Amino acid sequence: GITSFGRVDPGGLVEASGSLYLFVNPFVLDPTNENRMFCAGGNHLYFHPNVSQIPGGSQTPTNLGWSRVTKVPVESGLISAVEVSLDGKRVYFGSGGGELFRIDNTSNPPYFEVSELESLTNGYVSSVAVNPADPEHIIVIFSSYNVPAVFESKDGGETFVNVSGNLEENP
Repeated sequence: GITSFGRVDPGGLVEASGSLYLFVNPFVLDPTNENRMFCAGGNHLYFHPNVSQIPGGSQTPTNLGWSRVTKVPVESGLISAVEVSLDGKRVYFGSGGGELFRIDNTSNPPYFEVSELESLTNGYVSSVAVNPADPEHIIVIFSSYNVPAVFESKDGGETFVNVSGNLEENP
């Protein structure tokens, strides 16, 4: 049965930034340490090194232990997708306005260096998938209308190829 419960999101920090959560808000646990969490909070990405330290028994969001990864908010839309590579060393995230970002080294929080990748379209980034065998190999999915929807990169997001094929209604 359930032994404890608790709300683990950085709600107060998100509210203080003047932003809002998405209705279905993305978050991801580090596959090498399930207590490390990255959580989208409107137009910022947040990190917690050990969510098991957040006290249980409360439905109130907490700022305890959370740090903001992004120094400045994403410019276009809210963060809409987050994914961590299987080795835990790389994080990719995207926004509702088509922006893509990468964190190359997650071993020294909260001083993450965030790189903005090439914006492929102004569509909504719905997901990022990282090849479990190669953190440089990613697929980015856009869920907007009349824009290319599926892009692949084999060099960590430096270059992309449209691999939508015949999935596109209007090529």
